[in-house]
Amino acid sequence: HQILHLTKQIKVIADEAISKEFPKIQSAIVEVITDKGNCYSKRIDFPKGEPENPLDDQEFKGRFDSLMDYGEIDSQICNSIFNNIMQKNDTVRNLLKLFRKAGDDNE
Repeated sequence: HQILHLTKQIKVIADEAISKEFPKIQSAIVEVITDKGNCYSKRIDFPKGEPENPLDDQEFKGRFDSLMDYGEIDSQICNSIFNNIMQKNDTVRNLLKLFRKAGDDNE
């Protein structure tokens, strides 16, 4: 309920100057105003995960795991897929076998 309440307090406003820079720069400005009236603002020109602001290995693995979890892929299969992806000499055919196995396990 707290998250739903918070989402109702969020307003998204287009900024013409920022929009003109898209897609070269993908900026966003977040402004938070507290109950006491204090205002905090932060501008990000390149969101995390963009080539200009890449994920580190731990962040990449975390994002991969959360997407696999969303896809209801078993964690052992997820780790196997991840490890194979990180090996440069693996084949697409081998990776597809892991996904087929994941689909069989979910049935």
